Amino acid sequence: MKKLLVAFVAALLASSVFAGEFHLGAYFPVTRLDVDFDDGKEDFDASGFGIKFDYTHITDSNFTWKVGTAIGYTRSSDIIDGEKKGGLDYDVGGGLGWTFINTPNMTLSLTGNIGSHMLYFSASDSEYESGVKISYDANFTSYLLYIGPEVSFTYRFTDKLGAYAGLGLYYSFGTTSVDYKVSGGGISYSDNDSYWTDGFIYMPSLGVSWKL
Repeated sequence: MKKLLVAFVAALLASSVFAGEFHLGAYFPVTRLDVDFDDGKEDFDASGFGIKFDYTHITDSNFTWKVGTAIGYTRSSDIIDGEKKGGLDYDVGGGLGWTFINTPNMTLSLTGNIGSHMLYFSASDSEYESGVKISYDANFTSYLLYIGPEVSFTYRFTDKLGAYAGLGLYYSFGTTSVDYKVSGGGISYSDNDSYWTDGFIYMPSLGVSWKL
């Protein structure tokens, strides 16, 4: 039994590591979320850009799997009303599916993906009350899981080098953690709360591909 298991793992590693295709390019995440605060739901929308990397493997039967990660810069006007704030967008995930077109020049694949997505924003504001400056500092962090389809297309200029484009549409859910601090006028107060969050993530991407 041990020999069979070792042989299976070795075959899997051989097919996974030494065959397949790498994608490196830009992604443009758009999130449309609802945060369930104590006084009701509020929109939490953001959009940005960053760098995405993934490995896609297509078997002889066209069964397809992929793993990847991405990191980027994102902006939202829902942190402070009327003011765009910059933050961090991070993603890691994978998927299983099928390649419907698989020729020497091009591939068209559809996978069902699952993964995790994080948004992080830091904001500061202040106001004067009776001539005393009161400062507000807050960190907003959304920790999300997601599930949904991704379609990807690759066109090869040579046997190895090509271009790719992809689009993922995901339902996401998780929590948004708010760490805030109020200080000034001889007072200092801090607290942390987490709120249920759900919505959708749209993730287009494009870049270059390299076939092993």
